[in-house]
Amino acid sequence: MLSKALILVCAATLCLAAKSKYVRPCVLSDLHCIRDNFKANSKCNPKVLGSIQSEYNIPSLPFDTPYFNASYVDQNLFVRNHDKCVVSEFFFNTESDTAVFAIDCPGIEFESDRLMLQHYSLKEDTKYNYHVRATYPLVRLTMNVQRANKLNICNAFTFADVTALPIFYIDPKAKSKYVRPCVLSDLHCIRDNFKANSKCNPKVLGSIQSEYNIPSLPFDTPYFNASYVDQNLFVRNHDKCVVSEFFFNTESDTAVFAIDCPGIEFESDRLMLQHYSLKEDTKYNYHVRATYPLVRLTMNVQRANKLNICNAFTFADVTALPIFYIDPKDRSTANFLSTDLTFINIYERELFASRANFVIRYFINSYICDFGCN
Repeated sequence: MLSKALILVCAATLCLAAKSKYVRPCVLSDLHCIRDNFKANSKCNPKVLGSIQSEYNIPSLPFDTPYFNASYVDQNLFVRNHDKCVVSEFFFNTESDTAVFAIDCPGIEFESDRLMLQHYSLKEDTKYNYHVRATYPLVRLTMNVQRANKLNICNAFTFADVTALPIFYIDPKAKSKYVRPCVLSDLHCIRDNFKANSKCNPKVLGSIQSEYNIPSLPFDTPYFNASYVDQNLFVRNHDKCVVSEFFFNTESDTAVFAIDCPGIEFESDRLMLQHYSLKEDTKYNYHVRATYPLVRLTMNVQRANKLNICNAFTFADVTALPIFYIDPKDRSTANFLSTDLTFINIYERELFASRANFVIRYFINSYICDFGCN
């Protein structure tokens, strides 16, 4: 009886497939196949560059926000991580003669000097100027092209799904105390600025291993009255960090340098010491692996004309909770560890307060200029 039911299900499935109006001719990662389909149904030129720069500049790009009665012009617009976009959908609807093409763009970033025109009834526009940088966790763009056998993306509609709010920085242009001497991807320029304002060694390795080991790294979480030692610590994806800010504040004589670290991972055998008043510490042991979607580290260096990162403060912004795996080493640890994650934000903040300097210093000493400290 079961075999007959399976046959009936399979037959029904085949029947539905035969009537399907959706045709997906390509694996989404096969750009050659998608190119052949575009070419066969349009007059596009298939001889393409095959790449996008990780950072590029657009002199001017206007846009409007009718809901807010405002118009804008992004001047000297830098677009970053456009090359990280991937195809997320491509199909033809044979019934409506429509082609649908979509891309997912993780971490795409836009930075510009923005002119804003606020419109009013019976009044002249008011102008505002500010510098803005916005990093989007994920933007999904879906284009619908009518008359699929005569494709023309130039007049097609594209729907933008901003899946999460951006991490953004705004600097009113009225303040001219900020100097940004370099494009953020130009490590040579940043190195020259560091060297000119410090005694660092510009002869750096120029790379970080995708995985490396640290024998022991201690940290404290005062909120939880606890101390820890990460033993046999493996750090992964540190090499994926990128510069996300660099400027001098001439008024306060401060340099600000920041990096974004997507997917950075830490794995170790962790010793935990739980402290008590009037009692001895209790020890617990567990194996832990934590992968962070994005950690943003911002270093403030005082006396910008005599830079020394070795005594600078680094703020760690853990933008999203990590994906973690914990394996208690004994029964007492298993009984002690809580499954209540109510205070995990506080824990991660305190953990990275100890890690932040090490992570950003290692990056600077490896890629930018060596200050001789970790």
